[in-house]
Amino acid sequence: MKPSLVNRMLPGVHGTLVVAVCAVCLSVAGCQMFDVETLRNRFAVLSDPTPATSRLTDAIADTLNADAWMANHEWSPVTEPGSPLHGLRAAPELPRWLFRPAVATGKPLFMVEDVIAAYYTEGNQDSVAASTDPRSAIEREAITQLSIIAHRDDLVGWNAAILLAHRDARSARPFVTVLAQLVGDPPTIGDDPNGENKKSTIVIGKAPRPISPDMRAAAAEAWCLVLATAETDGETAMALPGHLLDDMRRGREARQILKDDLPMAVEGELIRGIGRRVAPVRIRELAALLNRPPQTGPQASGGDLRRQELHRAAIDACVHYAMTQQAASEEPVNLHDDTVWPRTLWNCEDDNDPWVRNGFGLLLAITKDSRALEVLSKQIADSNSDVQHRALQNLGVLQNEEARGELREYMTRESLLRKTAIQGLAAFGDTELVGYVGDEDARVREELARQLAMFPTDASAAAMADLLTDDVFSVQVAAVEGVKHWPDALLLPLLLHAGVDGNYQTRDNSLAAFARRTGVVVPPFRPDDEYSLRRDRATQIAATAGIAYPPLHEASQARVESLTRVDTERVEEIAQRLKTAVGLGGAAAGGFEIEWFRRLKPEDMSSVEKVYHRSEPAARSFLLREILPHLAPEYDALLRMDDADVKRRRAAAADLRKIGNARTLPDIVLEQLSELLVREEDTVVWRDVIAAIEQDTSEPVTRIVQLAVNHRWPDVRQHGCDYVLKHGRPEFALWMQALFQDSNPMVQLTAIRAAGQCRNQRVLEDQVDDKGNVTLIGLRRLMTSFTGEKHMAVVGSMARLLDPGGLDELNRISYSGDWRTRVAAINVMAATGQTRFVDRLIDVLWLDREARPEVHQAALRAIEALIPAEEHPAELNRLATPQQQAATWHGWWEQRRRKFPTNSPQSAGNGYNRPQPAGQAAMAGAISR
Repeated sequence: MKPSLVNRMLPGVHGTLVVAVCAVCLSVAGCQMFDVETLRNRFAVLSDPTPATSRLTDAIADTLNADAWMANHEWSPVTEPGSPLHGLRAAPELPRWLFRPAVATGKPLFMVEDVIAAYYTEGNQDSVAASTDPRSAIEREAITQLSIIAHRDDLVGWNAAILLAHRDARSARPFVTVLAQLVGDPPTIGDDPNGENKKSTIVIGKAPRPISPDMRAAAAEAWCLVLATAETDGETAMALPGHLLDDMRRGREARQILKDDLPMAVEGELIRGIGRRVAPVRIRELAALLNRPPQTGPQASGGDLRRQELHRAAIDACVHYAMTQQAASEEPVNLHDDTVWPRTLWNCEDDNDPWVRNGFGLLLAITKDSRALEVLSKQIADSNSDVQHRALQNLGVLQNEEARGELREYMTRESLLRKTAIQGLAAFGDTELVGYVGDEDARVREELARQLAMFPTDASAAAMADLLTDDVFSVQVAAVEGVKHWPDALLLPLLLHAGVDGNYQTRDNSLAAFARRTGVVVPPFRPDDEYSLRRDRATQIAATAGIAYPPLHEASQARVESLTRVDTERVEEIAQRLKTAVGLGGAAAGGFEIEWFRRLKPEDMSSVEKVYHRSEPAARSFLLREILPHLAPEYDALLRMDDADVKRRRAAAADLRKIGNARTLPDIVLEQLSELLVREEDTVVWRDVIAAIEQDTSEPVTRIVQLAVNHRWPDVRQHGCDYVLKHGRPEFALWMQALFQDSNPMVQLTAIRAAGQCRNQRVLEDQVDDKGNVTLIGLRRLMTSFTGEKHMAVVGSMARLLDPGGLDELNRISYSGDWRTRVAAINVMAATGQTRFVDRLIDVLWLDREARPEVHQAALRAIEALIPAEEHPAELNRLATPQQQAATWHGWWEQRRRKFPTNSPQSAGNGYNRPQPAGQAAMAGAISR
């Protein structure tokens, strides 16, 4: 096979965009490196004259003066901007690299669009704020402003060019040479030496530091996005990234372009970018990169980490190409075409890296491969939770009736992943979603609100009307946030509805949004107005403005008849009685109205709670103190938690613990409890409260756990860490990282262990501020700082996060002379789910016969955990002694080795060799021939 054009110097290149880049950066005779002055000259020719700026331009530029790029760990090829796959609506459109400056936008993710929205909200101009489609208007304005700022030849301008390419690659064409320089010959940044200008500036050859590898990687992604828009064949369009990779593989003295090695993140981005237009089989070395990385030695080297990064980039390149081809043709992509796809692709099905398994499942879904449903169904039961989530989402990408049936069936299970199944079902349209409005799980309803927001239709609006007045506040928040960009005809009735029937905070937010959208100075009524006044005023406004209020549609009416609802008449009766009781106040409030409330029964609890959620603060306080404690013991305990006597608070916390162990505490109790615990200092109270919520993973509990891990008493922090250790979630990871250097040794140890349960690899690295100062120590640094139990805890967490260095250190520790240490290491091996350890565990059983029985027993348990039960030796259960079990496993292992040699495609050096499915075996036979 001739070498790909992407991987050799071309005698000529066509297409105006690529010619411009190649003319600057390369010549057919070969150039030594990027020439900065020539690059700038070409930049001036390609670009329009620097346009005039405005106050908005300056406001955006002020936020771009930082080298603050970071990898987006939630990225997927499906959800990146411009993805041709519109079926999956599981996440907002975000690129692989995110810009995260230290600016206060009020949101966890910085976006230029936030600055624009804030600018117009503050009254600087009303063209966007009053637009009937503000999202599109803001997005267009962002592209315009970034195009202006990108003309600057400094850090601000470079960031603008990258961000512009992420949003609209064609608009970034004039800045393609700037992106090329950032990738191949990066400039340096630093402060103005005279101190006159506080902005970062370009200082060629004199600056204190170059731009970061993350910024170069972000530029590489952006550069490839721009090059991919060239109207020419793919190999010509992506020629220059191919030249850079080719130059990287030469010896330093033989290089024609690069001064230094490319960072591995940049190298990975170039491979991914080339895959957008070039067939995987034509990308040099990609077939080899799809093979699993070899096992590393006791200490993972930089080369090992590079190999893992390029391994992941290879499968991503395959996915990119499949998406491009699927969008360009109605014919399905054939993964079995050897002229397009490397045969090593099929090794990825059982890869030890969850990232690669995710990519393989997505690739099968995109191409509608015949094995897609089989592989995705298997991945739903994967040992890695991220693979499980992605598999459910990828069923939505598959978009056939079998996938829809699988998702519907999954929604009938009791699983935390039902929320993700909703994301997959969203691919089948809003009609598939509206039936889950009455789901009992608030997390499902919250995700439902986010997914329905993508469908501004009458059916979705009917469902959103229910979610805007949901009993759980977080569901209401998601619904309000979701509909705020809908067209006026659908949005305004919903905002009025939420302004009347939502809880106090939702009413406030909805009325403010209504005022902004309609251009009025103040909201139409106050959120704390009486219910009847709010409803009458909303009806008047709707009649005057021609708004369909209340927003009742046929779809909603039909659903109301089919779902179990709280008795609205009972709710209204309770609301009116409550209004009277609160209005009387003082001693009068203790009269007949109180007696009426005291006659309420436990079956009225749902109605009372519904009234609570839509009531103002004074009425809520009345319910919490006078009514709810007589209906349920948890509310009585909550009332006593506010007592000044610590003994009464301890007794109340003990009661909450008993109730919480028997059933989930209501969200109202949890929300009020989090407010009370802000000032709670007693460790006994905290102990029982954490015990009361230890089985709960709802959103209100998160606030309580956050208070605990940040408490000033170490006992309380310990309780918080114990909760995280049991319910590790990605958002808890940085909380634990903040405790890696806690003054209390037990808190420190538990935080390290809990970090490994959070499934967030950010804790592996140090966290730094915008000045480059380390704010939080990462696990990799701690591994060389601790010994004994803490060292084992660090290694265990790193291994659970599948860090190569942690996995190798774990393997090394398994040779320890201390049997207790060996048992601990073996137990962690089992917990990682990595079959790479089977080989080592078999050695422990068979070769290390002098080891203590505890070591052998731990190894047996680990092997049984790592090998699927259906693949255990048939005679294993009939054996009585550990020695016999060891002999059986050894014989099974030797037989497996003979059947599947370690150099076979299905083994890929991963220790444990799985049998091939029939289809894959046939493929392997074809390859061997």
